[in-house]
Amino acid sequence: MFDRLFEESRTLKRHQDGPLANERLQFLTYHAARGSVRTTLRRIDNFMLAIIEEMGLQTTGEVSIGQIVAAADQRVFRDSRNHIRKYGRTSRWWFIHVGQQWLGQLGRLRVPETPPVPYRGMIEEYADYLRQEKGLSSLPLMFGVVMSTGFSAISMLSADRSRRSEMGISIGS
Repeated sequence: MFDRLFEESRTLKRHQDGPLANERLQFLTYHAARGSVRTTLRRIDNFMLAIIEEMGLQTTGEVSIGQIVAAADQRVFRDSRNHIRKYGRTSRWWFIHVGQQWLGQLGRLRVPETPPVPYRGMIEEYADYLRQEKGLSSLPLMFGVVMSTGFSAISMLSADRSRRSEMGISIGS
């Protein structure tokens, strides 16, 4: 794959012999199979090398989204000799985007837990009451819970599919 992306021998050697070459190759192959063009694949590999360099990545260990963003900001706002911004907003976006996708695919991205829904237990009890005692079906039940408890119930009900099925709630079916 690297030999199809990079023609100059020094550049090819740097990418082939670079850190985490197998992991980068796997990610590039994934994007190539999805139809990414050569210039995009080159850009992705360059950003993966930048991520490795900026974050000091090793073969193991998890990385948080906050660490990726901080590394992107450090890279973008690092002063050059002229004391101007070295990279732009687009580079920052690519750095974060590639970092999240790549490390997520490797299983090394530490995703923050979703915050608990306030009064979740009471909302679930109320939903059970509406379903069992009032005999409401999915749509009226969802509407009743949302209207009485606020829109935070939507995220709770749509995020927790297993609990919804236990409660007898089906959204969109």
